[in-house]
Amino acid sequence: MEGQRPLRVSKSFGTPSVLLAEDNPVNQQVASWNLKKMGCRVTVVSNGREAIQAVKSGSYDVILMDWQMPEMDGLQATREIKSLAPSIPIIGMTANAMQEDREQCFAAGMDDYLAKPVRFAELQETLKKWFPSTDPSREHEHEGHVLKSESDSPCDGAWQDGAYDVSVALDATGGDWDLFQSLFEIFVKTTPPLVADMQEAYEQNDWKGLQGIAHRLKGALGALHAMPEMAIAARVEQLACSGHQRALPAALRDFKESMRRFLLTVHGLLEESRNPATKGVV
Repeated sequence: MEGQRPLRVSKSFGTPSVLLAEDNPVNQQVASWNLKKMGCRVTVVSNGREAIQAVKSGSYDVILMDWQMPEMDGLQATREIKSLAPSIPIIGMTANAMQEDREQCFAAGMDDYLAKPVRFAELQETLKKWFPSTDPSREHEHEGHVLKSESDSPCDGAWQDGAYDVSVALDATGGDWDLFQSLFEIFVKTTPPLVADMQEAYEQNDWKGLQGIAHRLKGALGALHAMPEMAIAARVEQLACSGHQRALPAALRDFKESMRRFLLTVHGLLEESRNPATKGVV
């Protein structure tokens, strides 16, 4: 990139322009929805190559960059973007919250770091550091209607017996049931094929593929704050990465059973939201 002039950076005060680089559709929905609640314009891309192209063709105030993405990961994309537009703040996002992961993000040129699952308040505070004119008064506006609070949820108070705490998950996403319902619908649609792909990767001894699928499912479960299920997905990912193949069959069985139960829960919550008369029947 030597000799190439730096690209322009947006200075659209009052309306931050955010580039979101994230391959997981559930996480895309959470982040873009919450960013719009904060009054941001959002462009979504699914891998590092697309992020670089977006920077070349547009102008952004802040970039939210997932670490692990297909085709090109967030670390490599960050290095290339910083050579194109060094003044754009890049905020890394990863489900790995160890100190060495933070250090790798900063070494690649990232300016800040968020651990997944990202809570609404944490996202807002971090964004305000890099774009102080973000208007917090817009927190409860989105596309012309008032967002529902946690108490407006048709499933308020459900699943607080250790199975699944909806209230905690809603709080983490800004207390918006409409958003959460859309996340459930995406999860129900995308998860069964991924679980099947996970089994196929195992049968073909494709440990890298298995690791990638487990990581993607871990991210989706984290966005829904399904922490026990997320932990099992993380174990499958870790075993696939480390080559502990003897332990994988039991871990995969545990994960598939946890997904079966959690999908039943999600289907039940969706049914409650569509038909409040069924509340408590799940």
